[in-house]
Amino acid sequence: MLARAAHALAREGKQPDALPVRALRHYGEGLRQYLVVRVGDPDRGAALFEQLRQQISARGADALQAAPGLRARLYEHARR
Repeated sequence: MLARAAHALAREGKQPDALPVRALRHYGEGLRQYLVVRVGDPDRGAALFEQLRQQISARGADALQAAPGLRARLYEHARR
């Protein structure tokens, strides 16, 4: 749903990189918790989440729109 809405905005030329911002707003807390559990340290997990946010924002919407889906792409980036 988020991907379709952001893709429609991009087609209209309104805000081409809205998808990363909206996706992180929607899935951000889950990603943050995932990283904290994965590394076992709340401070390090928060720092990794900020790095993830910057990487995803820098890559833009195209990196998130491919299959298997938006949430899967976000968690794939988090695992790396």
